[in-house]
Amino acid sequence: MRQGFERRSLVAVATLFLLQAVSAGAEPPGLEISATYPETGSTGTMHYANRVKIALGTLEPLVLQGSEDFGVPIPGPQYRLDDRHFVLLAWASSGAGMQDLHALLIEIRGKALAVAQELVLMTDRPSAGVVVRPAGSGSLKLGVVDPGEFLHNEEDWSYSAGGKVLDAAAIRALPYEAYIPAAGDSVYAPPFGKLPEGRIAWITVTARGFAFPPKGTSAAHS
Repeated sequence: MRQGFERRSLVAVATLFLLQAVSAGAEPPGLEISATYPETGSTGTMHYANRVKIALGTLEPLVLQGSEDFGVPIPGPQYRLDDRHFVLLAWASSGAGMQDLHALLIEIRGKALAVAQELVLMTDRPSAGVVVRPAGSGSLKLGVVDPGEFLHNEEDWSYSAGGKVLDAAAIRALPYEAYIPAAGDSVYAPPFGKLPEGRIAWITVTARGFAFPPKGTSAAHS
């Protein structure tokens, strides 16, 4: 009986400490991410992780495990949407000059972490990169660059999320506009860190998932 009382007391103290930290403006904890990788030089022009573990406190962690043929995306920066949702950016390359950027919408589901939805941007390597823009509480915008007319392996290009897939023609038809940098913007363009030049179309991320911009929401694509 006393042991149970002491355990409940410790939980109460821990909860009070967390509430005090939040009320004092302390930054809430972020995801803890660890990864294992193939041996250096063993994958040729392909780039990936063998395994990625995503943890948060005492929640059951999310483990992404690769197959014998290919791995899982290499984890990058993370962004908190709200108290239950995060966006984790990642990338991988299957070779042949192609690369894909991933945005994983990770949520707290019961007592575990889970992937609620995933955005995959498959492009050639020189075109890989997004602008990341905080868009207020619970929202994030990912800016993709107008690819232009001449694409390497155009038949392999695609943007996909939530069961919707855009091919190269649909990607070109997105509503692009001149990019005007804003406070808080950052660039995610692994492995070189350089965003390709061109106009930007914005993909919105919320707890509900990823939303491609509807036609007519910004400057028309010429």
